[in-house]
Amino acid sequence: MPNEAVQQLVSIKGTPNGLLIQYNGHANSKTLVNDLNNKLNSRDGFFKGAKYRIYGAPELAATTLNELHAMCHNHGLVLSEIDIEIPQPISKPKAEPSLTSTKILNTRTHIQEKTHLIQKSLRSGTEEHFGGNVVILGDVNPSAEVSATGDIIIMGALKGTAHAGCAGNINAVIVAYKLHPSQLRIANKIARSPENLSERPYPELAYANEEDGIIIEKYNPNKRR
Repeated sequence: MPNEAVQQLVSIKGTPNGLLIQYNGHANSKTLVNDLNNKLNSRDGFFKGAKYRIYGAPELAATTLNELHAMCHNHGLVLSEIDIEIPQPISKPKAEPSLTSTKILNTRTHIQEKTHLIQKSLRSGTEEHFGGNVVILGDVNPSAEVSATGDIIIMGALKGTAHAGCAGNINAVIVAYKLHPSQLRIANKIARSPENLSERPYPELAYANEEDGIIIEKYNPNKRR
């Protein structure tokens, strides 16, 4: 007999702004990915080309979210940058905020540009440029460089160089699960990591203003910038 709890882990709902993929329970990464894959396969390409958002429990690890995004991409779904309101489930509070690309894009009030989804780490020596925003499901390794005219969201470690708002948008931001860059640039502002940088157990956000240059702070999913 099928396990009803597993069957109900994933729900796919249509909204005016695209698909909302929501998780109604907790399970390991393999179970969640398999459940989503089964539901997408059962529609036999029906969702191909549709915009989507993933709204999962805060307990989901970044690696699990990366696998879920990759699964959606493999089925032809397109990550949506449209800001929509999603009801908050009742859940136990956590000591640190979780990092999901859709949650970060939800907190951005000026997003209108295309969002690119990159399903790999950027190797050392690699240079990538994007018109719009970019979400990287991996690391930006030392001596790798990524630039975008909009925001840069890294679902891993930033160890190389990132340049957000490279066409002059000082409102752009850089967010990373681990922020250890060789250089940060936002519009015409530049900052470097201090030596002997200690490990921080939480994602961080970098933004800029004309008075103070680049500012780095703990990522707060409830703060709109």
